[in-house]
Amino acid sequence: MPAQFVPIGDPAHDAERQGLRFLVEGLPAGYTVYGNAWLVERSGVIYELDAVVVAPHAIFVAEIKSYRGRIEGTDHDWWLPEKIRSPLKQNRITAQVLRTRLRGSSYQAGQVWVEGFVFLSATTDVGVRGPASTDRVHTRKTILAALQDTSLLERLSQGRSNPASSCAQRELLELFTGAQLGPRPVRRVREYEIVGTLEHHETFTELLGRNSLSSAERLLRIYTVPPLATAAQRDRVAERARWEAQVLGRIGRSDGILSADPPFADESGMVLPLEYFKGITLTTWVDRYGPGAQG
Repeated sequence: MPAQFVPIGDPAHDAERQGLRFLVEGLPAGYTVYGNAWLVERSGVIYELDAVVVAPHAIFVAEIKSYRGRIEGTDHDWWLPEKIRSPLKQNRITAQVLRTRLRGSSYQAGQVWVEGFVFLSATTDVGVRGPASTDRVHTRKTILAALQDTSLLERLSQGRSNPASSCAQRELLELFTGAQLGPRPVRRVREYEIVGTLEHHETFTELLGRNSLSSAERLLRIYTVPPLATAAQRDRVAERARWEAQVLGRIGRSDGILSADPPFADESGMVLPLEYFKGITLTTWVDRYGPGAQG
């Protein structure tokens, strides 16, 4: 019998749906796969979890990527052939968020080890190298075995793993179903279709958006507004977005690095659309000039 499947949200696209199906049909009974769950922080930041696999020996957060063709890279950078940041960083942050929430739910649930994997569901031609990538980046050839390999988990957790108890299962379900009562992951912002998440920060999230009419790409910096924010707090968020638009607009005119469209309010928060430097891909711009870039 296949693994139990618990759908929480909807897959972003068909390739993600196929990746989930591969996990469910390939894992044995005794495993549970939660599909497209999400967690909401008090700040309003939403963390999406493509697949959460509950194994008898651990909990895994699997980031599903449907990149095709040859992928080269390190723990920090990948080439598709265009350069992007390795999704390992975001996967590690998401796994840490889930681990922290479980610890806050109960002592027993907090004892279960939570590990992050990147699942490349549409290619097996991978040349990613690095100590963090070796055991955490998987294709269809390796992901099922890795999710069932207790010795691998012992190595990654340095012997700190504990069996996934029924308590952890119960707390997971409560976390994921409880999140459905609040804000949901952003799939569309006005005329922009969201095609990917780039960064999470304490006060904003950066998404990759594609204009449904012109196909133009924009980095959408969405300033999160806490659900119970006062009018004064909302005004401060809007003022920060307007200020950054002015600053980034001046930088763009003088240096040609980027420009900023006027910010606007949306259900997801205060949105600042950024035009990246023409001649390089948006993901390369984020790596070179975005938050956390090495100067």
